Amino acid sequence: MGHNPRPAFRGGFANTGDDPCLNASSSSPSVSAKSNTPLEKNVHEKRLSTASVHFGSYLKTTADASTSRPGSAHGRGRPLQNPSREQLEHLLSETEDELETYGINEMRDGFFDATFYRPLPRNHQQMMRRASETLPLALQSHHPLSFKYFIPQQWSELRDSVQQVATTRSGLNLLKSFLGFFVGYIVCLITASRQWLGPHSYILPLSALVNHAGRPVGSQTDGAILTIIGAAAGLGWGSLALYVSTSTTPAQKGYGGVLAAFLVVFTATVALLRCTFIRLYQAVISAGIAICYICLADTSETVGWRKVFNYGIPWVLGQAICLTISFVVFPTAGARALTLSFHDALGSISQGLVFPRSDDLSLRRDLSWHFVRLSTAIRDFTIEISVSRFAPEDVRSLRNLAQSVIRALLSVKPDTQLFDIPSHTSGQESAGVNETQQVLVDEYRPSKPDTQPVLDLIGSRLASPTRGLIDAMAACIASCDAAIIDLGGQLRYLRPRYHSQELSQALQALSASIASFEAADAALIADRAFPPKASTIPEAVALFLFITVTLTTSPKHPVRQAADKVQAFSEKVLHIQHGRPSWAFRLPSYPLYKQFNRTNAQVRHDRGGLTANVYFRTKAQLDRTMEDLQSRPFVPTSSTNIRRGEGVPDPTTTAKRQEAAAAEPRVRQSDQKKFRYKVWVVLHRMQGFESRFALKIVLVTTLLSLPAWLEQSRDWWNANDSWWTVVAVWLMTHPRVSGTFQDLAVRLLCVMLGAVWGGLAHAAGNGNLYVMAIFAAIFMIPMIHRYTQSLHPRSGIIGCISFTVISLSTIAQQGGPSTITIAWTRGLAFAVAITASVLTNWVMWPFVARHELRKSLSAMMLHLAILYRSVVSKYIYYLDGQEPSAQDIERSEMLEGRLREGFVRIRQLLELTRHEIRLRAPFNPLPYSALIEACERFFEHLVEVRQSSLYFQPSLRASNAMANDGLISYRRDAVAVVLMNLYILASALRANKPIPQYMPSAAAARKRLIVRMEELEATQPQEPGNVGQKDGRRWADVYRFAFSMALTDIVEQLQQMQKYIREVTGEAEFAAVAFHFIAGLSTGILSASLLQPADLLKTRVQQAHSASLLQTFRGITSGPNSLRQLWRGTLPSVIRTGFGSALYFSTLNALRQHVFRSNLLASAGGVSAAQNNPHRNPLSSSASSSSSSSLPQLSNLANLTTGAIARASAGVIMMPITVIKVRYESNLYAYRSLLGAGAAILKHEGLKGFFSGFGATAIRDAPYAGLYVVFYEQSKRRLSQLLDATTTASSSSSSSSSSSSSSSGVVDEMKRSSSSSSSASASASVPINFASGVLAAGLATALTNPFDAVKTRLQLMPGRYANMVLASRQMVREEGVRSLFDGLGLRMGRKAVSSALAWTLYEELVRRAEGTWREASPSL
Repeated sequence: MGHNPRPAFRGGFANTGDDPCLNASSSSPSVSAKSNTPLEKNVHEKRLSTASVHFGSYLKTTADASTSRPGSAHGRGRPLQNPSREQLEHLLSETEDELETYGINEMRDGFFDATFYRPLPRNHQQMMRRASETLPLALQSHHPLSFKYFIPQQWSELRDSVQQVATTRSGLNLLKSFLGFFVGYIVCLITASRQWLGPHSYILPLSALVNHAGRPVGSQTDGAILTIIGAAAGLGWGSLALYVSTSTTPAQKGYGGVLAAFLVVFTATVALLRCTFIRLYQAVISAGIAICYICLADTSETVGWRKVFNYGIPWVLGQAICLTISFVVFPTAGARALTLSFHDALGSISQGLVFPRSDDLSLRRDLSWHFVRLSTAIRDFTIEISVSRFAPEDVRSLRNLAQSVIRALLSVKPDTQLFDIPSHTSGQESAGVNETQQVLVDEYRPSKPDTQPVLDLIGSRLASPTRGLIDAMAACIASCDAAIIDLGGQLRYLRPRYHSQELSQALQALSASIASFEAADAALIADRAFPPKASTIPEAVALFLFITVTLTTSPKHPVRQAADKVQAFSEKVLHIQHGRPSWAFRLPSYPLYKQFNRTNAQVRHDRGGLTANVYFRTKAQLDRTMEDLQSRPFVPTSSTNIRRGEGVPDPTTTAKRQEAAAAEPRVRQSDQKKFRYKVWVVLHRMQGFESRFALKIVLVTTLLSLPAWLEQSRDWWNANDSWWTVVAVWLMTHPRVSGTFQDLAVRLLCVMLGAVWGGLAHAAGNGNLYVMAIFAAIFMIPMIHRYTQSLHPRSGIIGCISFTVISLSTIAQQGGPSTITIAWTRGLAFAVAITASVLTNWVMWPFVARHELRKSLSAMMLHLAILYRSVVSKYIYYLDGQEPSAQDIERSEMLEGRLREGFVRIRQLLELTRHEIRLRAPFNPLPYSALIEACERFFEHLVEVRQSSLYFQPSLRASNAMANDGLISYRRDAVAVVLMNLYILASALRANKPIPQYMPSAAAARKRLIVRMEELEATQPQEPGNVGQKDGRRWADVYRFAFSMALTDIVEQLQQMQKYIREVTGEAEFAAVAFHFIAGLSTGILSASLLQPADLLKTRVQQAHSASLLQTFRGITSGPNSLRQLWRGTLPSVIRTGFGSALYFSTLNALRQHVFRSNLLASAGGVSAAQNNPHRNPLSSSASSSSSSSLPQLSNLANLTTGAIARASAGVIMMPITVIKVRYESNLYAYRSLLGAGAAILKHEGLKGFFSGFGATAIRDAPYAGLYVVFYEQSKRRLSQLLDATTTASSSSSSSSSSSSSSSGVVDEMKRSSSSSSSASASASVPINFASGVLAAGLATALTNPFDAVKTRLQLMPGRYANMVLASRQMVREEGVRSLFDGLGLRMGRKAVSSALAWTLYEELVRRAEGTWREASPSL
């Protein structure tokens, strides 16, 4: 125990054993003895702008980084400036630092000591405004399902498609695809060839569609082989099924069952293969079509084996036609896509080399996208046959070097001030500044006036060499672009974006620029005017981090590092160019075991659902990579051993631990070899989406195939070629995505267009071949484009098939059914298939993009936690001699590349949320987009930490081993709090559960670490140094700055993640449900007790229509105990009203909160969650502090709906006690107790008696409650506006009279005015709410009184009135319409008073609870 004035409360968490910072402190006495000296208190209270950031060493020099030369700023009492400290102060500025701890601070040796602050404040509108800036471009456009923009959007897409076809190679690919189909179609139109092909000749053009000719020759060859193999497999299995079904007489009688069994087995198998191995997609699609044809087309008990040839021969001919066209007509050898990827990537790199510029979010995302696209292009190039001048090993090297350039550019801070610092050395230099730069110069101001000479010196020395270096890099990139285009053989089609020179000349210029830059940097270091304190000035450090370079072994940070990467990339391109490679035939070089999980780009497009498929593939790879990283055991080194050996661990202990760690994976591998583990793996895999898809396919295809094998339906099935229904289901059902209503409508539209156009093609010329060919060309060109090149391939392919089958069927069946019959029957078959496939995916295990997005973000946060732990253990806190190796750095860069691809895919998944059905609620992408951005920023800062740690190591300080050991617990807490936050946030997001209100404060933990470092450095003696150590000290300070700022930025992004996850999942409420239940119970009991006489009189008046109110009152008071008689039935009334109000208010609050947060029913003009903060406090979501309401403000429709549902729900639960209460108040029953009443009802009427009049009660209560809430909220809004107008007028008059007061007096007066205004608003809320309650109750009661009158009759005389409708008719017939309004005055008066009293008390309790919560939590 020790005295510590730190705020908040603290707790201990058990050591997980996964992190070095959580394990290295268990045996050190200094860990728990966290010093609380007066210096710490002073530093904690005084927000200094100068402080040391980290102990540490600059690793790339031989000098001891702990020393500094005389006159430096590292002596006692002169800490360095620390913007990181100021940033932490800002992050903690909105938390309360004065929470009384009574001098108690709990410390636990070996445990994580967490500091908990109150929830972070959130400005909902500001957060959503910032989040809108992070949206992808696809989400910033008009909604695709918007009817208003549907026609303009279609016109825009059509115009873009025409322009693309006319100006790019897409037109040639479309021509090749159409020629393959058209040649096959013409062959089927010729009578002789059609008869030779058989009755199903349209198989030939359909084969040309499945593997269309618009592909590179390698992809076309691969596709032809796979489709022929797949068709052969389907035909072979189908032939076996036909043989078995006709082998014996019993088999012939049950041939349908035999074929069904074979079909189910084969369909399930190919469905599993379709999901598991994407490379086999074309094969399994062909196999599925073939098996459907064999088992379902022309079904009968006898088999003609000619049927097999009627399918196989047209299919092979179709593939031969497409293969020929692909080789003959404008062939593409395979290098074009690769060349285009490099061309686009180098274009983005050229844009990234524009300095200075703003940190453009779109450019960063574009660079990240090309980082991923290069890898995809390389994989596509190496998995297929190609003819190119690129060797696979060369393109892999180019890919790695280009990605290293992108990685370097992403680490550059582009908004540098280097070129904006005014130079006083040369008038010629200043004259070259353009107007834009001059504006920036005028606006630039250093943090302190005495830093201007230092910045001027840096600018005068390095601005011009840096500009020359950047220009030389841009010239090299342009020359590389031209060289790669030439090597790819695309110089006729692609032109370099920029004027380029010879690559060798550009490379020489870059080398000269690098040499000039290094000479200028060396001259700056040697300049006597360059002060030692330059590395302690934040502005100067920022410049160094932009341009950093020194001689020999020093680090090269962003721009200088980018120059090296560009130089290496250019040298590789030049090497390939000088090698003069010839065109060569290259076989696939991608690893064979990986090829089954990859396919070419055209197949990925044609199968549909490209975004979802790529996302899941990337996610699976990333999960495997992170699992390997997470499973590696970490062996912590005891701090005792460190002290004992002065930084060197005990060899014996370390060897034993490493041996134990090495043995652990072997144990796991032996477990994996066991049979039970293999069984578990198989069963677990069977629960995946592959098995689910197979089950869906089997279920739908089997049900749709039944008419083919039934004698009653077999004839019309064969006559109408209904087997195409099953084929279309097989083609249209996707393993992942299902499609939206728009997709369903568009696919049905394409089918109808194909059916109608196919019928018209035959009818227009009465089967004329030329007319049908012209019709086919008109329809199929745009439809093939939609299939092969648009974002909607499945609607395109089904339109193509519909037209082909129907038009050629009219030719093949001349003299048979009419054209109209053929068109509508086949069209109906395709429509049924489309509807069945989409609805099945909607109902059975649907793919919901918003759910996958939430899960993917959760997984990404866990990956970030693993990466953070790995960086901390491998790059930050390690022992001398255990520095990260080149293999470690390469592995880290590979992992970072996977994570970059993960962020790209998650954003694509976010775009998918616009295209899915939204039956539950509207989806707000803003918090998700901001959360993705915060996670990516977290990742970028973590990469920056890793890169900076290569040159600065905070834990190596040999001369201060004890001081370094004293920081272990602080470092442990700073690391562990980040990990704990990531784990909690990821778990909450995964489960879609609210996160805790109190989270461990990462900012507080980091601030404590920095404060402790300031203490220790201030107490360190000043050590003499030498001039040779100047450079090493400089870079230790520079990288210490970058290291510390990156860690602090990580803390800031972690807070942003907390805020936006609270927007997504909400925040755990503190006893909110219980509070609303108790508040409703209290108000219900009070109002029921006070107003029981009025309720009794109302019941008696409605019981006997002939009695007046005065007669009824006299009849009650004329007997003995008259006063007591007025409160007859109080107990059941209190129970009913009290618990009914409790259930009603708690249910209503929950419904209103849900509607408010999810923006449900917000279209009626009410206040949506985007206009209000739904998480303002744990009890309710008040709309405005100036409003009299303590409840969320919703639309009128939302108020009506939530009020009705809440009242109906409470009425169902309280119905039995309501019946007892009504009969207790009546004089028709003489119940002596509640139990006796219940027993009597149960005995004579059964359970049904407890729900007498339920229909009338529900119809009365639900509209009443809904109307009451609507009228109540509207009345409060109007009265509040009236009050605000009056208050504003009085405030204006008072402010005008005090306009001559002093500045401070005005501020005080404003505070007093604000305080008095809030007090007045609080005091005025009671009469406003009461008056609104009276008005709302009166109006709602008048509208719903007939239901109340009918309800009372049903509950009192259930034998006389059968139901609500008959009771109302009988009452009107016997007693007139006036009987429906019996007791209106009493009910109106009672309801007005009771409702107003209950709601006023309820809202007052909520308002006071809010005030108490705000006093306890000022941040909210």
